[in-house]
Amino acid sequence: MNLLEFTQKFSDEKACEERLIQLRWKEGFTCPKCKHSEAMLVHAAHRRINRFWLHPQDRT
Repeated sequence: MNLLEFTQKFSDEKACEERLIQLRWKEGFTCPKCKHSEAMLVHAAHRRINRFWLHPQDRT
């Protein structure tokens, strides 16, 4: 893939992030500690990296 193809496929940061998530969790996100699968992706302006967050009652 050359630079032109890359910029067409990943036109913005969100598109890149979604692809990386697909590659990392092919069958969907699962917490490595508790194996819970229901989580939300937290986008925080003060963080460089977005994170998955589980509700406190969902944690074991």
